[in-house]
Amino acid sequence: MRSSPVLAALLLAGVAWLVGGYARATDEHMRPVLVFDAGVPGPTLPPAGRSLFDEVVASETGESLVPYPFAALIARIDAELQPASPQPPLKRLLIPLGRSLQRSAAAPRYFEFPRVVVAIDGGPRATSPLLLKDRLYLAYQERADQIEVISYNDAAGRFEFQLVRDYAAGHLPRVVYANRALCTSCHQNGGPIFSRPTWDETSANPHIAARLRAQAGERFGVDLASGVDVADDFSESVHRANALGAAQMAWRDGCGDDASAAQRCRAALFRALVAFRLAGRTRPYFATSPLATLDATARMRWPHGLAIPEPDIPNRNPLESASPTTVEAAFDPLLPRPPSQVWSTRDGTIVTRAVEGLAEFVSDADIERLDQALIASRSSESAGRASIPAACEVRQAVTADSRTRIDFDCADRRDVPANVTIDAGVEVFDGRVDVVLRHVQWHRGAVLLDGTVSDARAEERGRVSGEPKRGRLAARDASGDAIERITFSWRGASGEIEIATVDDSARLDRAVDAMLRDGLDGRFDGFAAPTFRRGPLMTALVSRLAPNGPADCCGASARFAAPVADHVRSISTSADASLAPFYRHCATCHASDERAPANFLWGDAASVRERIAQCAPRIHARLSMWRGAFDAHAKTPMPPPTSLAQHGIAPDAWRESADLRAMIDHAATLDADRQPAATGFDALHYDALPSCLRPPGEGPLEAN
Repeated sequence: MRSSPVLAALLLAGVAWLVGGYARATDEHMRPVLVFDAGVPGPTLPPAGRSLFDEVVASETGESLVPYPFAALIARIDAELQPASPQPPLKRLLIPLGRSLQRSAAAPRYFEFPRVVVAIDGGPRATSPLLLKDRLYLAYQERADQIEVISYNDAAGRFEFQLVRDYAAGHLPRVVYANRALCTSCHQNGGPIFSRPTWDETSANPHIAARLRAQAGERFGVDLASGVDVADDFSESVHRANALGAAQMAWRDGCGDDASAAQRCRAALFRALVAFRLAGRTRPYFATSPLATLDATARMRWPHGLAIPEPDIPNRNPLESASPTTVEAAFDPLLPRPPSQVWSTRDGTIVTRAVEGLAEFVSDADIERLDQALIASRSSESAGRASIPAACEVRQAVTADSRTRIDFDCADRRDVPANVTIDAGVEVFDGRVDVVLRHVQWHRGAVLLDGTVSDARAEERGRVSGEPKRGRLAARDASGDAIERITFSWRGASGEIEIATVDDSARLDRAVDAMLRDGLDGRFDGFAAPTFRRGPLMTALVSRLAPNGPADCCGASARFAAPVADHVRSISTSADASLAPFYRHCATCHASDERAPANFLWGDAASVRERIAQCAPRIHARLSMWRGAFDAHAKTPMPPPTSLAQHGIAPDAWRESADLRAMIDHAATLDADRQPAATGFDALHYDALPSCLRPPGEGPLEAN
């Protein structure tokens, strides 16, 4: 069935196919630098540090202790998160007919045992050291006894791919690091992926939700009546996660190779992002001279910008597909995807992007601790204060419910020049005073939009005073200075607002400068580290301002057991030359003891020959697809383009290679029906082929 979603995906997929992926699309000397290159996935085990999931499930001895059942694991994660309303910080969806390697595990009872996917988009509790927001994603298929995990590793500056094996009653769950080259074949951005709207393969689709409700009920706490709201939040989380790599790249490589200059540049980045967060994400305050290093280095190192990989895969409605359980090529995550966006390094925005991106590595709870430290330390450290008056026009009115409302409009006028612009309102009713600050601005930029004033009180007739707040934080300007108090006075149609400020920015400067001196002297590595590490940086800053405060706001667990990689692949040493091309090009994905992807290269030479013979019709079909025109209704050819990139092989060269010819010929001799795979071979034809490595009584496992 060539439905409109298929046709829409065909256009996108065909373009990607014809250009052979992004790496072929643009001249090497003219294209932006990829933030993550799926052709160079990196080692399976972390090169430094550990994943956040390891932090969540670490026992006191450092061993992984994953709670069972899945509801217990969710409760363990939820205990780290700040409760939120109306939406909880854990976002959950059900996917009965998906595109993961687990997609066949529930066959044929897909709607009775759907896969559940989980994202975290809320911040930590004040007592939690773990920042999980946009950094932890889970996918659980109970029929597979397995959880797939993607979680961030601050020390390595990357997402890690993990599996929880033996996740079943009566078993001891094992946490292993997954085959990274295999994972990044689909996760070409090196992190979580998700479909584009309207997320029709998930429980956001009302037709999918109705069938789930009838066959599975409310599983894993998923609200089947939520519509697209949860899916939209899930998608937003994935997009934010996708930007983390670019911010880390700016921190790691954007400050140049000179060690001292790089530390100064990173200290300025840190100072700017702290001000940005303290000021409620208003445009950051820049110490322009140090950050000029980043701008200049970025122009030189990435003259055509930074390319952010695409985390979105095409929307797919399996209920509209001719073969709901088969992923057609147009919807296959294996298909190369062009970048989602490019950060320009020539328009002066790279510094702002870097500051705002790195600001997401700091939690709201961290900023609250910093805000409290600044306030608490004012009495122990000299803090400069200033008073800014502003003459205002005043409008008074009595509302229908007998409230007295006074509106203040304070701005530059020809007769009364002012340094500030203020739009505010005061309401007095039955002894109670409410103040709303709609806009406060002076020469250093906007301070408040929709702010409140706590402890507002009428000091005398025609005079109100209080402490401005932005949410739970003190109201601050773009440099970090706080408004300590604001006073409103009026008589008739004229009035005045007086703003009392505290020079917290100077104390922030001194604290960061002290951290930098320690770094240059070798006593602190926060600015020397190649990745932005929230724990050391925020702990050092808060302790500089409040030495008697908590010793560590957000550190990692003290110990871990050694990380374990997924099953070691068994590579035959057979002299059978006909198998050598299969080992060279297919072993990364198909030489493990896992059934998905089909493990036709697992075992000794005799076992491999037997498995390849059983899978020959499907292997023959997938290899032959490289010889035909692209058809979005067929399957993706094997090996996929991302796998070729990992071996440094261009698609055009592969089509004409001796290895591809040898593999096709070998599979053809074992394929009795000699299926015509190159032309007109769609998903229905593929489904009709003999199953590959099917255990007795179970559904097919494709050689994909």
